[in-house]
Amino acid sequence: MVLQPQLRVVSTSTAAHNCTTTPCHAAQINHRILNQVKYLLFNGPTSHTEAWIYEYAKYLRGDWDARYVKFQVSILQKGFEASSLVFPPAPGFLRDVCQLITMLPMKAGTVIERKLLMELLLEAARECNMAWWNSTRELAAVMYGVMHAYMIYRHLQAKKQEDAMMSMKRGKVVLENDQFEAVMQLAETLEGGLKL
Repeated sequence: MVLQPQLRVVSTSTAAHNCTTTPCHAAQINHRILNQVKYLLFNGPTSHTEAWIYEYAKYLRGDWDARYVKFQVSILQKGFEASSLVFPPAPGFLRDVCQLITMLPMKAGTVIERKLLMELLLEAARECNMAWWNSTRELAAVMYGVMHAYMIYRHLQAKKQEDAMMSMKRGKVVLENDQFEAVMQLAETLEGGLKL
């Protein structure tokens, strides 16, 4: 006896408005997801979950700032620590990968492709004969750690910009003479425009 998949029959009067067959429903879901990703790419993330989606979508779209990152040991270590809390790898993985990060032959601030950074970490783990270097879970942990690190980096950069804007609003910014003159001219121009 061969079992056939059962499709729900829809009356012709509602068929145009109500898709209940699997392919049509999947297309609707895909369209909704695509629209949400487009909205997220345009407006930016508002939650941690959206930040993950945003990071992957930017990477898949090929954005320069998602493909290339600045090498920073402390940010990478924070990323691996954070992702290890959510995605626990093998014992010793975090210690090993933090040690490998410091061993990489790169200066702080060096721009590197994210994929290459992941490959370098995995190759270093293989060369150092780390027990986990060929384990699927730890390979994924390397990817998540690097992705998480640069999500943290983006968050810190956004916070710095926000803090700078807040301190400007509070008048805590110290301007040099030429900057002060430019700001005063701008203020006078705006004031003159507002009086009209």
